[in-house]
Amino acid sequence: VLRSPDRTRARVRFAIHEGPRVRVGGVRVEGAVRTAEPLIRQRLALQVGGFYLLSTVRVSQRRLDQLGVFSGVNITLDDPDIEAPVKTVVVQVTERRPQAFEARFGYSLGQGVRLGFEYSYLNILGAAVSLTLRAEVGYFIEIPGLTPVFPGSVRPEGIALLQYRVTPSLNFPYVPLLGPDFSASLDLAAESRLTTDSLFYTYSLDSRGVALSLVNRTVRNLTLTLTPEVQQATARLYGADTIRAFIESLQTQCNTLMGSAADRCRLRLSTLQQQLRFPDGDNVLGSVRLGAAYDRRDSQFNPTRGLYLSLSTAILRYLLRPDTATGPAPTTLHLEGRATVYAQLPVLRIVFASSLRAGMNVQLVTPGESALDRVDPDADPAPAH
Repeated sequence: VLRSPDRTRARVRFAIHEGPRVRVGGVRVEGAVRTAEPLIRQRLALQVGGFYLLSTVRVSQRRLDQLGVFSGVNITLDDPDIEAPVKTVVVQVTERRPQAFEARFGYSLGQGVRLGFEYSYLNILGAAVSLTLRAEVGYFIEIPGLTPVFPGSVRPEGIALLQYRVTPSLNFPYVPLLGPDFSASLDLAAESRLTTDSLFYTYSLDSRGVALSLVNRTVRNLTLTLTPEVQQATARLYGADTIRAFIESLQTQCNTLMGSAADRCRLRLSTLQQQLRFPDGDNVLGSVRLGAAYDRRDSQFNPTRGLYLSLSTAILRYLLRPDTATGPAPTTLHLEGRATVYAQLPVLRIVFASSLRAGMNVQLVTPGESALDRVDPDADPAPAH
């Protein structure tokens, strides 16, 4: 260290003496009880016969962390204090508890009594394939003055008041033919919902969906996702012959009004068109979603600082519609972006988070198509992953 005459500045010189380069003579895995050892070896960027480099060590640790079955990964050289041109690499892993179960119970004014659970198994057959099963069931209990009230002429009874949602998911942290930077997931969904408007209608929707996602993480902090989805939905409106006839009758009523009453009627009609988005009967919809996310947060689960950006686009189209639907099948383009910033304040370790979200829908309408046949792009055919 060379100091200035007035002792206010200094110049520091570092003398670096590189040690001998070490080649990888072999790999020893420790701590893998439930995880297949060949799977761990396949994820390593270190090659037997190649040089031991910190860059390849970091890549190997990141690939093993992405399997989601380890709480800790440590890669070191055997006998690090002894110099040798060829050494064995020691991969030490700490496995997570493979199973988890959580039960929930509650009451909702919109769904009534609710029971639910979530079960997960992280390491099926030692291949790091994870299964997650979420289920929720509710039975609507009408309480005048608190809950939505069914119109007198459209009052479902018995099993029609039962609502449920079941979503099993399989996550594959690697795709053998595409390399270590690709993962995939398979999501299924079955749902039954009941929506009521105390003045006009009661609407039920039963849906079944499947989604297959392919994820790429070649670039650090950047995640690319491609998800094709298919959803089958059965819609039923209590108290009317068809949803179209119901909407058209309300349109006729709005046309007979004037002034502010007509404006309120049209606003109400617009809301109903969004809620009653499926024609009566069986509908089959398909969509393809493409997403990109850039994550610079210090933690995915409890971030205190950093930035998260995401952009997604989706094309959604009817594949099959019931006979009650008229006009050509519509196609919808949906665009959405989100930016979130996290910062930790110096007071009481409070974390400040600010998020901005924007999106737009482009209806690719064929001439002659009615607005009643348009698709609501906010309806997800299957849960996202």
